Amino acid sequence: MTRLLPRFARLCLLSVAACLASTAGRAWSDDLEDPAAPIDEVQARSAETENHLEALSLFGAGRIEEQQDHLAEALRLYQRALRREPDALPVIREIVPLAFNLDRPNEAVRYALKAAELDPSDAVLLRQLGLHLAEAGRFQQALKLYQQARSQLPSQPPNAAYIMLSLELGRLCFVTDHAREAAEAFAVVLPALAKPENFGLNDSQKKMLTGNEGARTLELFAEAFLSAERPDDALAAYERLQTLRPNKPLYSYHLARVNAAKKNPQLALEQLQVYLDEHVNTAGTSPYRLLQRLLDELGQRDKVVERLEAIAAAEPKNADVRQALAAAAMEAKQNERAEAVYKELLKARSNEDAYLGLIKLYRQAERWHDLIKLLGDAAADRDALELLDEQIKDLAKTPEIVTRMVEIADGEYQSDPDGLDYGDRMALALVALEARQFAAAQKYFNLALKVKREDAAGVYEAWGVGLILAEQYAEAAAVFQRAIDEHVLPEGNTVFHHYLAGALEMAGKTDEALAVVRAAIAMPDAPPRMYSRLAWVLYHAKRNSEAEQAYRDLLSRYEGQYESEELRTLLRDARLVLSNLCASRHDMGEAEELLEQVLDEYPENVGAMNDLAYLWVEQQKNLERALQMIQQAVEVDPENEAYRDSLGWAHYQLGHYAEAVAELRKAVTIGGEEPDGVILEHLGDALQKAGQTAESRAAWQRALERFEHAKDAEKAAQILQKLAQPDPAADTPPANP
Repeated sequence: MTRLLPRFARLCLLSVAACLASTAGRAWSDDLEDPAAPIDEVQARSAETENHLEALSLFGAGRIEEQQDHLAEALRLYQRALRREPDALPVIREIVPLAFNLDRPNEAVRYALKAAELDPSDAVLLRQLGLHLAEAGRFQQALKLYQQARSQLPSQPPNAAYIMLSLELGRLCFVTDHAREAAEAFAVVLPALAKPENFGLNDSQKKMLTGNEGARTLELFAEAFLSAERPDDALAAYERLQTLRPNKPLYSYHLARVNAAKKNPQLALEQLQVYLDEHVNTAGTSPYRLLQRLLDELGQRDKVVERLEAIAAAEPKNADVRQALAAAAMEAKQNERAEAVYKELLKARSNEDAYLGLIKLYRQAERWHDLIKLLGDAAADRDALELLDEQIKDLAKTPEIVTRMVEIADGEYQSDPDGLDYGDRMALALVALEARQFAAAQKYFNLALKVKREDAAGVYEAWGVGLILAEQYAEAAAVFQRAIDEHVLPEGNTVFHHYLAGALEMAGKTDEALAVVRAAIAMPDAPPRMYSRLAWVLYHAKRNSEAEQAYRDLLSRYEGQYESEELRTLLRDARLVLSNLCASRHDMGEAEELLEQVLDEYPENVGAMNDLAYLWVEQQKNLERALQMIQQAVEVDPENEAYRDSLGWAHYQLGHYAEAVAELRKAVTIGGEEPDGVILEHLGDALQKAGQTAESRAAWQRALERFEHAKDAEKAAQILQKLAQPDPAADTPPANP
């Protein structure tokens, strides 16, 4: 466990498991021990009754396995019992501790979240889950749980639990950009900051509201209150902060912010000036942006640059004021001054605002040489280049700009080959590649390799991946093969083999792709993704029997390993594809079992839900349960044509022909100009049952065209049989004139 999660998250999960284990009553499972009732008469069982009985059977089998210490099998049976009766909370209370004991924490959390949805009254469970999710960065889910947890506590008078939960809730609301909700939660806590003893807080809780930690909390409160347009509450927080951590200049700045929010710019400017006169620079660029805003509101926009220049002169090491000065100079059309300041900033460190400002300036002035050099500086610094990714894409949208930049660079290289450094060459290559000017990109990637061989791996990766994204698969394969031949990665690193195999397969060179994958697999400690790539290549090449065996080998090799979520995702995807392969050869039992296994581990995976339900619908079994599962999938992804098709087809099999037509029409619309042939066939079938014969035949005709285009002779023959059936409308005698 310690390999998987930081200590804090592990403690949260231990608490979650303990909460559920302590309440894992046996009330639901008592049904297993009830005496059989006498049978008065034979009557058909409802779908609900069938599901309940099946759930009981699975749960009982799980109990037996658990008693025999077959924990993994017990877990699987409990999970399937829950799918038969999704609101059976006692089953989840068995699943979560068991999954945790099997060292499968991610699985445990997925089911614990379901428990929280079913029983929002367990505030302790909700809070522990919220802590875990917040620690994992899943803030939106954590926020929902905290809201549920707090709703279970009495709010009047607010006790210690309610106060502390409001504090945590407010923090989450703030980081998820719910400023008003954060302010409302913090307003509950504000009185406890002044007199924590009045609210039953213990010593540990009091520390969170006093001292340095309390000061940080108050700063957060004030930010939330200002964002929520509650300046009086912000003022209260700032006043309390001043008593905890006195700082006259900073307090003046805080008062300026409050009065700016109260629409009193003159008073705000006077208070801001107190802060500025101290030259303390403790609040980043915000004071200077506030100065610009206040002068603008007072009709003194023409004084902004002058005021910022004065501050910059008095504080030569203050980069924040220079950043504000450059932006103000740009806005005032003082481009030379803005450029000079931005360049000063870039000399000190990478600065996204400086790069963006100069790019804008150079583009407006059509200073392409300077733009090349600027992008070159960024390309030489990988962190800076990542900041400019969107700017490169934006440049590429104007091909004539890229062409002009390449022409200028070509001329400079001819006259002085050393005039273009590594960064310049990489920048030109990346911009040209994004603009699909592949010859220019190739030239400048090669030139970059000439001057900085130590970064060859990064050059080849950027080049090859860019070509794949541009669907230039053969060219990408050549790049990755070259990288492998030149041994730019350490021995045993298979990253380029993975890329190369994918590019070769997409280029239609399956045998070459397979040779690359197998060579990588033969290396010591070949990673799981290479075994997955082998199976994918075979599957993409429609070599189904070989692909099926490769996916089975992948599952067999790694099934018992839960240390890596990346690996579990690979295995999940392998099961989804393997299920499809089994279904294609009409082995429905195994196809269903593989999807059940996906849902055991990932109970909310709507792709597996849809696929399993569709298999049932095709076999006309479990139709009500299938309909519910597909409806869940559609709710999550309403624009997925496959899910809409499944929903329409489920309605069809249930005899709901009007609903079937409506859903299948939506699926066809989502498919655009070339909808899937199967969906068109389903629509034709539903229209026929709905009595809309002419439209039915039109849909079948479109389906036939799609199957013929796909060279699917079997499906095309089925459609021809349907079209050969007599048209009932043609036999209807004309109405009397």
